[in-house]
Amino acid sequence: MSDVEHETASVFLFARFGTSWRFCLISRSRVGGQLAAGGHVEHGEGPQQTAVREAREEARLLAPLPPAGYPYPVAPTAWHVAEIPAAADSRCPHRHLHRDHIFIGVADRLLHPVAEPNTPSTGCPPQTCWTSRSRATPW
Repeated sequence: MSDVEHETASVFLFARFGTSWRFCLISRSRVGGQLAAGGHVEHGEGPQQTAVREAREEARLLAPLPPAGYPYPVAPTAWHVAEIPAAADSRCPHRHLHRDHIFIGVADRLLHPVAEPNTPSTGCPPQTCWTSRSRATPW
């Protein structure tokens, strides 16, 4: 493994569809599967700002961290930090390490609160999938 380390952030987004909760996965052709919204921390931003920006860019949703009305004090830290081996990409020509700051968010979906997942009315890009735990593909 390379000595190169990149700071990244991911956000597991949850939204209510009718009476059930679903979570958001983004198709990633480069890795051949689906992952949470996320990406590299840009110059001048922290991991929490990166998580919100990536939720906006990849799922086209606002994801308050934590959700509005959350009754407990919040520390400005990630839920978990994982060190993940990464393949060569546009930022590094060889294998390297991503230090991924993982956040949890609740998507604001007030326009279509009872829409079915993956329908045009959700307003999500085609690579976005809202799925339930029972439909999720295990790693």
